[in-house]
Amino acid sequence: MKKHQVLLLLFSILNVATLKAKVEIASIFNDNMVLQQQMDVNIWGTASPNKKVTIQPTWTSTVFSTTSDKNGKWKTKISTPEAGGPYHIKISDGEEKVLSNILIGEVWLCSGQSNMEMPIKGFKNQRVDGSLKAIVTSADTQIRLCQIKRIASDAPQESCESEWKTCGPESVANFSATGYFYAKMLRQVLGVPIGIIEADWGGSAIEAWMSNESLQSIPQQLKTSKNIRKKPQIQHLPNKLFNGMIHPIIGYGIKGVIWWHGANNSRQYYNYELLFRTMVNDWRNRWGIGDFSFNLAQLAPYPFNNVMGYMREAQVNCARNTPNCDIAILLDISDSTFMHGPIKEVVGERFAYIALAQTYGMKGFEYTGPIYKSMEIKKDKIRIFFDHATEGLTSYGKKLTEFEIAGKDKVFHPATAEITKEGLYVSSPDVPQPVAVRYAFQSFVTGTLFNTAGLPASSFRTDDW
Repeated sequence: MKKHQVLLLLFSILNVATLKAKVEIASIFNDNMVLQQQMDVNIWGTASPNKKVTIQPTWTSTVFSTTSDKNGKWKTKISTPEAGGPYHIKISDGEEKVLSNILIGEVWLCSGQSNMEMPIKGFKNQRVDGSLKAIVTSADTQIRLCQIKRIASDAPQESCESEWKTCGPESVANFSATGYFYAKMLRQVLGVPIGIIEADWGGSAIEAWMSNESLQSIPQQLKTSKNIRKKPQIQHLPNKLFNGMIHPIIGYGIKGVIWWHGANNSRQYYNYELLFRTMVNDWRNRWGIGDFSFNLAQLAPYPFNNVMGYMREAQVNCARNTPNCDIAILLDISDSTFMHGPIKEVVGERFAYIALAQTYGMKGFEYTGPIYKSMEIKKDKIRIFFDHATEGLTSYGKKLTEFEIAGKDKVFHPATAEITKEGLYVSSPDVPQPVAVRYAFQSFVTGTLFNTAGLPASSFRTDDW
């Protein structure tokens, strides 16, 4: 090799080494982001090994510092103030980088499968109601949107492809409709900047969103991923989406998660609560900020299979038995044509009611629909008691439907339901000695029972047959 070629090679090697030595920030941190207010939030990245890294936010005179480890990785916490901005952050290891146009506010992660993924502009040949007006009027510099690119990985990844964008027609059209409408209501009520991180994948199994360690804690006979599809796609396989889309953002300061998922696991409804609680506990442990809010949407009625009533029941149990978890009930927004119903604004708003009441402590309103509590046999009728119906029940003047009643023979018959001053009574002349009631327990139903706040009751059964 000639002398000038050797020199060029050495210069190239040194240049690469220099490039690698520059301080870098993890991919979830970039211009236009929102950081969770009043929290010691993590910030991390890479630099040269054993190098001092300083972080200087403009909202404080404090300079935060840390030292990279032998592999060049660094991580530290910075304290955030009350909501406000815009600010910028200088990160330096001797050479400076600047993150600009940063807001401090409330940050939420939205995740799940295709109903969460469905963008405001809709899927092809599948609309979102009110999408045009929502897109055209979406400009708001105080709402920031971040989409995590869909990546499935065999091993946990340190980075992901993501970009924070200011909310407006171009950025919002392809963003989760539910996530946007949720952010819009939080912004309107709380009056602070809102950041929404979207990480979802249509048709995904819950096992795909779980770490390998969390799945290993579940007895082998209860693992269901191999049974979900005869020919599983990448988003059905255990750990793949956790590794590629969740692991790279673990530790980013958030207030909580909204989760719309379940169809792909519905045939194994009997395992869903265990899988869900295991996943939630694992995410919370890894984030290390306590039992942050983790709210889920119940599957809306759709003629998907004959066990959807059991799956909706499993989702209610997820909320009931998981700390700091509530459920948005969607029994009144059924659509027999498309699995991806068009009424996404209602879903975002119902998630917001839960957060405003349960996470932000607002009082004076009901935040979810009636959920079955207990029953009492009254001769030839059964009285049903509910949580989340303190001001009573209503059918908005329409006939109550979707009720069934059974005797000791366990044969269900169509039933008549009546709202009285005392509550809800269910009966049938075909069942003179009733012992059990079911409501909206079929796959495709139209909810007719509401609390006086206008929120639909969940499907339920009083039996365990």
